[in-house]
Amino acid sequence: MKFTKMVAASLLALASVPAAAQSDVGAVVGATVYGSDAGEIGKILEVGPDYVIVDTGAHQATLPTSSLGKGAKGPLVGLTKAELDAFVEKATAEAEAKLATALVAGNAIHSSDGLEIGKVREVDADGNVVIDREAGAISLPKNQFTVDANGGPALLFTKAQLDAAIGG
Repeated sequence: MKFTKMVAASLLALASVPAAAQSDVGAVVGATVYGSDAGEIGKILEVGPDYVIVDTGAHQATLPTSSLGKGAKGPLVGLTKAELDAFVEKATAEAEAKLATALVAGNAIHSSDGLEIGKVREVDADGNVVIDREAGAISLPKNQFTVDANGGPALLFTKAQLDAAIGG
């Protein structure tokens, strides 16, 4: 569920290093990441091919590997802990507002592979999204949705994954 952990791509420009040098910054699981003020930002929880997930204590922030530099004590980013936490909070609030706008009755819902799943019936009092489909209505937690490139609601997984999970 990277949606809840994502930080906007604008972090790419904050402390960019050449791709060849990225493997030399010490980005390994468990490493402490330091900020522009030399203070600790948090620990690396996961390292992917082009990202790291850093736990700041308040948030789990997904950062592009290109935003890491090599500091004296370990991996370094061009932000302080407070700036990164504020950035994540702002990005999360913006994403939640977009999703709330998209999850309105009648809007078509697509899977992550672009296939239409059905239409929003409602978001119930428990925060579950009820979807009207040809095969019958289903209810999924709101945290299983994002907003697609067109501003519409989309699942965080494919139609095949949904079908497998609900039995077709």
